[in-house]
Amino acid sequence: MKFLGFSSFHLVRSVVASALLLLPFLAEAGQLNAQVSESDNQSTPNYLTLTAPAGTVFTSVDYANYGVSVDNGDGTYTKGSCQASNSQSIVESAALNKNTFSIEVSDATFGDPCFGTRKSLAVVVTYATPLPVVLTSFTVAAQPGSAGTTLTWATASEVNSARFEVQRSSTGSSFTALGSVAAHGSSSVSHTYTWLDASLPAGATTLYYRLRQVDVDGSSTYSPVRSVRLERTAGLALYPNPGQAATTLGGAASYAPVRIFTPLGGLVAATTADATGTALLTLPSTLPTGVYVVRAGTQTVRLLVK
Repeated sequence: MKFLGFSSFHLVRSVVASALLLLPFLAEAGQLNAQVSESDNQSTPNYLTLTAPAGTVFTSVDYANYGVSVDNGDGTYTKGSCQASNSQSIVESAALNKNTFSIEVSDATFGDPCFGTRKSLAVVVTYATPLPVVLTSFTVAAQPGSAGTTLTWATASEVNSARFEVQRSSTGSSFTALGSVAAHGSSSVSHTYTWLDASLPAGATTLYYRLRQVDVDGSSTYSPVRSVRLERTAGLALYPNPGQAATTLGGAASYAPVRIFTPLGGLVAATTADATGTALLTLPSTLPTGVYVVRAGTQTVRLLVK
């Protein structure tokens, strides 16, 4: 499945019996309509049964009435004076997101909306190729005080969706999976999801996130990438720490001088922070492993070199 919609065309077919409907071709979208009367023999009820083309499911119930319906002759019906108020909900429960459904046409299923009147069940249903996961929104917001980031996304519909995997990157190109949120399988209603990333990499000023939507069959696709700028807190931070060839300092004052010292006060390297208070510290290749002190203005932070 993909984070996309689908293009469709309209096709109308109709049946007036409870037999299996077979079509000799596949269609992206279309409608089926049927009307089946209740049985004269209560011990042998009639059934309304519809089957969509292979590879499609019923996505909406456009008309449903157990009672009296007038066939307009064009694939539509008009409700008469007898109507079971639960017709729509019962048919939707039986049909939506399924390729085939069957409903007993009787008072036992719907109740008796008009005693003494011969009733029928008339329906018009739309089928379509199973909708992919339709992503309607995806936002990332930084929490106050760099407490984390909150991801929020919403779907309009889902088909065979197993989970959403949350992925993060510090560069926008190489992503790492953080965890996953269970999806709603197949659903024609909207759902909202949230994820709190409370373990942010030290020193990061901008993070990138994306969603990997995974189907029940293991196939997957990706959402657009979202970025978020983090609120800097008082104090310096290094990432990565421990470092080897280089590390990034965050949390310094704008254009502050940055120095790396040995524990005994010897100068190892020097640079200047940029306007955001960030500085890339390149470490000498001959620098021995150990603990060093990074100073920016009056603030210091320990750097472990390995």
